[in-house]
Amino acid sequence: MDSEDRQRAEGRLEIVEGLLAALGSWPEMSQVVWQSADRATAYAALRERFNWPEHVTHYLLDMPLGRIHTLARADLAEEAAELRRLLST
Repeated sequence: MDSEDRQRAEGRLEIVEGLLAALGSWPEMSQVVWQSADRATAYAALRERFNWPEHVTHYLLDMPLGRIHTLARADLAEEAAELRRLLST
């Protein structure tokens, strides 16, 4: 795996792990978003509460909340495991 592929895999793994965390804390995450006055406030609150990297927080805020809720946890966990396996080589 070259450095560009590794960087893409690491970035995708962070996003997948963020999606898994969002699924695991769905009520809290959606409450933070809905109670925020605007996107900037939601962004800051999510970063503070969940300690997600900037690109993960932006990705989650750009995704419709209903779509996050319908993601298959098992598929995401499988993708994360595969990415970790690729990155360990």
